[in-house]
This record gives sequence, C-alpha cells and structure tokens, in this order.
Amino acid sequence: MGKKITQKINKLKKTFYIEASSKYFEEYGYEKAKMTDLAKELEISVGTLYKVFDSKENLYFEYILSQINQLVRILNNEKSSDPMENLKMYLSRKYRPFIEKRKSIEYTLNNDPFFFHKLNLARDNPMNEIYKFLADQFAVILKEQDIDYNHIA
Repeated sequence: MGKKITQKINKLKKTFYIEASSKYFEEYGYEKAKMTDLAKELEISVGTLYKVFDSKENLYFEYILSQINQLVRILNNEKSSDPMENLKMYLSRKYRPFIEKRKSIEYTLNNDPFFFHKLNLARDNPMNEIYKFLADQFAVILKEQDIDYNHIA
C-alpha cells in the first residue's frame, strides 16, 4: 500500500514540475533554461529535480509530451460529427503551439533537426493519438476498405 501511495505522490510531483517547467520554458526557451534556476523557482533542490528528470533534455521531452497531450485533449473535446470540420479544426490547432510558444521550441527546432525523431524513439511515438484521430476522420470521409488510413494520417 505504501509503495502505491509513493508512486502516486511521485506522479503528482512530476506533473506539477512539468506544468511549472512549461511556464519556465515558454518564458526563457530551451537554450537559456537552467535546471538550477528552475529548481529555485519550484522551491526544490537541484538534486530532486534531477532525480525526477535525468537531464534538461528529458524534462524538455516531458514538456513537449505535455503539449502534444494537450492537443489530443483539445481534439477529442472539440470534435464534431463532421469529419471535414474536424480536419479543419486539427489544422487550425496544429500550429498554434508553435506560434504561441515559439520561444520555448525555437532553439530546439533550429539546432536539433532530429529532436522530434528522438522524441518518437524515446517515447513510443507520442503522436499516435493524433494519427488515430486523423485516421478516424479519413475513414469516414473516404469510406474505402482498401486504404490504410493510418498511413494517410
């Protein structure tokens, strides 16, 4: 029982740290982000932060994952019965984080062209939920049995 409670507490801490890190990355960007400054902002030790996230890159991956998961929640919450409208909504939402949170991702996109590839390898392709959303829309629109809708997505 104690182990389960500890795991839940650690998961909540991690979630809190990611949320706080989101604001930090959005203000300072990846390049200027420092784990020591973030730890001060969170009012925890640097060691505690490194215990939860092995590196700044790992924390950043978690930040990006949280942004992807937020997009998935929005897509699922705002989808309608009209697949064309859902695709339009997806397209309008797809680039919004890149525009609104440009500072937090600009350095990584400019200096690490393989960042998202590494993210996919490290995290079992976090885009799968988005691809599923798109494949479902294509299946309704195209209604052909010989098409691999996941491939189209």
